[in-house]
Amino acid sequence: MMDNITQQDILSHQWVPSPMWFSFWTSMWGIHADQFSVSKHYIQINEEHWNLFDGIDLRSTAGRILIRDEYLYQYTRLCNLHGSADFLPHGVVLTGSPGVGKSFFAVFGLASQLRDRKTTLFVLADGTVVLFCEAGAFITQKQSSTSITMAPLIRYRGDTPAARFWVFIDASQDFQEPPDDLTNTNAFFPVQCVPPEYSRYKKWIVDGRAAVWIMQPWRMQEFAEG
Repeated sequence: MMDNITQQDILSHQWVPSPMWFSFWTSMWGIHADQFSVSKHYIQINEEHWNLFDGIDLRSTAGRILIRDEYLYQYTRLCNLHGSADFLPHGVVLTGSPGVGKSFFAVFGLASQLRDRKTTLFVLADGTVVLFCEAGAFITQKQSSTSITMAPLIRYRGDTPAARFWVFIDASQDFQEPPDDLTNTNAFFPVQCVPPEYSRYKKWIVDGRAAVWIMQPWRMQEFAEG
């Protein structure tokens, strides 16, 4: 299990500590209800972390991410699939119209996992992979091989579907196909949040490695609340 992995093992596989992501990890790992409140319908991201997520304008919302009912619905569906032995594809492509909130959902999903102290990967729009675990937060080195960086995660993964590590992929900008080392193994549960551009997810759809889900547009009531 991931609890047994050491920081030394992580660092020996082309991961490097990231002070800014560690700061984000500290603010989110097992966070208190006043910061992540479904009852209040938002997540609060600290100001020093607003620029960490490429393509997501947290400054315009003062760091608040509105928790849409659609986010809760899709996240519940993902949790059910994550624990299901009957789910054949390795992951999910979550798409929808521009502005529907796909990138914000990726951050919501990440925060949900970190709140529950779950080892999670987040793939930024530029392809950088961030690893969050009990040991802290680490990023892949430039030009690093995903077959090397993912090796310790694959080795320490459990034997059940629910033991798969979540991977949120923010493909909001120029990011193309996710790497095979994340989508072609039972060690990971990748969720690619992507515009409806087939070329960005064609390969792992054709290969039968992902289901495609559509995120529903905003409702007028949500605009009023936001």
